[in-house]
Amino acid sequence: MKPVLLPRSLEELWQCLEDAPSALLYAGGTDVLVKVRKGLESVPGYICLERIEELRVVVDLGESIRIGATATYAQ
Repeated sequence: MKPVLLPRSLEELWQCLEDAPSALLYAGGTDVLVKVRKGLESVPGYICLERIEELRVVVDLGESIRIGATATYAQ
């Protein structure tokens, strides 16, 4: 089984990326799971973004909108 890192903040994410620079970042993971099961994905480990609150935002910046990597459709 390959390691799955579960950072809870951006600070922890940066540390995970430093520790495992070749890990695959994912949020949700449905497409990743399909590729792994078919043997199409070969990475040394994974970093899950789902627990990072800073990425679960939708911000109206006036002329643009910033949508975080883990923002939901309902947001």
